[in-house]
Amino acid sequence: MAGAQRPVWKSVALWMLVALLGLVSIAGLLSVGLFIWPFFVAGVVLMAIRPGWARGVATLLFALAASSLIVVWFNRRGPGRVCTVDPQYGLGCADYLNPWLFAGVAAAAAAVAVVLFVRAAKGGSVSVSGAGPGPS
Repeated sequence: MAGAQRPVWKSVALWMLVALLGLVSIAGLLSVGLFIWPFFVAGVVLMAIRPGWARGVATLLFALAASSLIVVWFNRRGPGRVCTVDPQYGLGCADYLNPWLFAGVAAAAAAVAVVLFVRAAKGGSVSVSGAGPGPS
């Protein structure tokens, strides 16, 4: 029975590639990102309709959590305008976003990903609507 299943690492690697496409399209939204976005959406749709999609979606959610934590780290001095004095360059000011919003997104995405991983590992079915049967 174990030989009939696809290797998990292939699915996770493909989902990581799809997540990378999404991150690159968001990072370069004002330049090349608009052209990469359709490939990201197509990758999500094609991967989501495959059997065993729960692990892949969990991988994508972990990538979303990781990218949100990067935004939290870069905006850790925020929110608002923060000015610093540097002996070499003088006064420098920067505008920072509110990091708590991104921390909440990271926590929620990671929590949903953990639930998906656990349910997939137990062999229970995971349905999008939540109406499917759970693990027995």
